[in-house]
Amino acid sequence: MKNVLITILLLTATSCNAQINKFDNWESYNYGNIFQFSVPPTMEFVGKEFMIDSMNAKFNNGVLFIPLIKKNNFGFSENSFGFSFEPKDIEQRYKIGSYTRIMINYYKGKKGDFFSSNDIPNLTKSAKIEIDKTLKQQTINAMGGMFELIEWYPVEFGQINGRGFIKLSYTRQQKMSFTHKVENSPITKSESYMFYNDFEGIELIISYRLSEKHLWADDFLQIYKTFEFIN
Repeated sequence: MKNVLITILLLTATSCNAQINKFDNWESYNYGNIFQFSVPPTMEFVGKEFMIDSMNAKFNNGVLFIPLIKKNNFGFSENSFGFSFEPKDIEQRYKIGSYTRIMINYYKGKKGDFFSSNDIPNLTKSAKIEIDKTLKQQTINAMGGMFELIEWYPVEFGQINGRGFIKLSYTRQQKMSFTHKVENSPITKSESYMFYNDFEGIELIISYRLSEKHLWADDFLQIYKTFEFIN
């Protein structure tokens, strides 16, 4: 079976162009001429101070160009990187009990490591069942006992902008921190869209508290529609 992706933490990035998109004033990101997508104006790119060469970032015709970092101190490179977005509203970002993230993971392998754009629409029923089972187990393993899987939704298979994708959705609840047991933690909804390009895999992860669904769900459900590979 081809590689499938499921990850929790993101730490690094390479080069990125940002501009205003006609999609309701969303910000559009062209990442190293590999792929592009847009995020709502309520969210902003975070972690520049340690993730990318922001000191040398320059605007060119309204586009913010951030130079590529071949490799950083975390050991991540242009072949494996990630970055995230958090609410622009600082009060909302650090509100107790709140959690809102848009995250991207990129993995580059060799030809044939991942599904091609035509593979996903042609998956058999048995293959889809096996992928669902695999992704569910990977998700549980990634939680490492710190979170409990509350509800798992059937994995979805679709196409957008001519590319196939796999979507997994679930709700989770934190049960442990690194130092103590956590009780009555708010439930988080998480959705992952996995796009493949034969030798590349990209995971778009969207997370928010179920209690704050009214703030984020409408916009977040549109993000995957803006994704497209450039190459």
